[in-house]
Amino acid sequence: MNDACGSFKGSGENMSDLIKPDLPGGFKDYSPRQVLARQRMMRNIESVYRRFGFVPLQTSIAQRRQVLTGGKPSENRLWDMRVDKAAISTDPALTVTARFDLTVPLARYVAENVGTIVFPFRRYEYGDVFRGESPQAGRFCEFMQFDADIVGAQTGPADAEIVLCMANVMLALGITRFLIKVNDRKVLNGLAERVGFEPNSASAKALLRTLDKQDKIGLDGVLAELTASQPPEGEEETFAFDQPRLVKVTEFVTLCDGANSIEERLDRLERYFGETGIGAEGVAELRLIAKLVAAGGLPKEFWTVDPSIARGLGYYTGPVFETTLLDKPEFGSVYSGGRFDDLVARFTGESLPAVGASVGVDRLFAALEALSMTGTVEPDVDVFIISMDASFMPDYFAMACELREAGVSVEINMNYQDSSTRAQMGFGLSRRAPVMLFYGSGDAALGMVAVKNTVTRGQESVPRAQLVPKVLTILGRSA
Repeated sequence: MNDACGSFKGSGENMSDLIKPDLPGGFKDYSPRQVLARQRMMRNIESVYRRFGFVPLQTSIAQRRQVLTGGKPSENRLWDMRVDKAAISTDPALTVTARFDLTVPLARYVAENVGTIVFPFRRYEYGDVFRGESPQAGRFCEFMQFDADIVGAQTGPADAEIVLCMANVMLALGITRFLIKVNDRKVLNGLAERVGFEPNSASAKALLRTLDKQDKIGLDGVLAELTASQPPEGEEETFAFDQPRLVKVTEFVTLCDGANSIEERLDRLERYFGETGIGAEGVAELRLIAKLVAAGGLPKEFWTVDPSIARGLGYYTGPVFETTLLDKPEFGSVYSGGRFDDLVARFTGESLPAVGASVGVDRLFAALEALSMTGTVEPDVDVFIISMDASFMPDYFAMACELREAGVSVEINMNYQDSSTRAQMGFGLSRRAPVMLFYGSGDAALGMVAVKNTVTRGQESVPRAQLVPKVLTILGRSA
């Protein structure tokens, strides 16, 4: 290493004092190329949300723990950020916690600004959230979500709009092998009633949590787990899964086996629940959604009704959605959501209908990387200027200024440690620059600039005054 870089060594640190430069488990960095690919992915998602009439919102990462949990034990492992010095350690009202999703902060924002918001309120938001996850494929402790929600619209059209938006996002990302599974919490509550549990009771939730594992453990696993499960506290007398209850669960789980269409699935659910009860209400809501989604032009290959889907038992109240990649099912749901009509009531005491869905950006990006679908590699910079002579540096800066004003990204070589033309060109190629400029004493005497197209490998000299139009032509852009 030469003297110019000598500051990187000889600082007097002993090897035993060096700190290992690694991240905690469940966290990760993204390289510049990954960031560019993620940004392209985010732009595609945002363009769809804008086409569907959503507007942007930004809420804080820091939220009060009580806001996030509703003052109740949380199913999510939370990351506390700070406790006020004056706080008693057991007082959750003064504990500042990192948000675990973007939905609860949305509900808080709506409750705080309910007097100024015009409903229905369509918002999209992206940002990092934090959960104490067990690190695995596509599952992180810090990850980005990209949500779209409609607040203040009743069940039916708004839910169908979310399904259509979800499908359009996937297609905009170039994904054609996906399936959006739609269910309704009222359907699941209807099952709980048939089994003999009160909807939303601890026993009903325990049943639905187990049912939600069907994709991973199969029907036999579901039945075995129910048989061995312990009753929730205070519900010992009603919880036991005897044979009649297991038969009812089996009948429900296998209800749609062999059904070749959404209509047939809905017909079977309708016969199962009859014309009255909470389950029948859920089927009616699914029928309306199916009718509107069909009218919205979504091919049936991209979505289905799946009565086993049970998401967000803490706050989903109606239709729920879950998207999986058919070629990478091991990544689980990459885009999910549902209706949360009671969440704003946590703050206002009054229900406000709301529905939405969230892209798990990091999980979906990891899956797309595994599928080699993160898109073409973009140049780090459009133009790389070779430094032929340090005395011409003002000229290089002037050229860069003109090109940047025309919307072209430019980098001037500043690698003084190795200024050979060959080395500079190698660095420019590593930056994937489609254009390189050469300007030395001979070029200056003629008033010309040598312009190299690194894609075609062609090179020509152009008048200095024609530099910008020439570069724009090579880049395929208009002046």
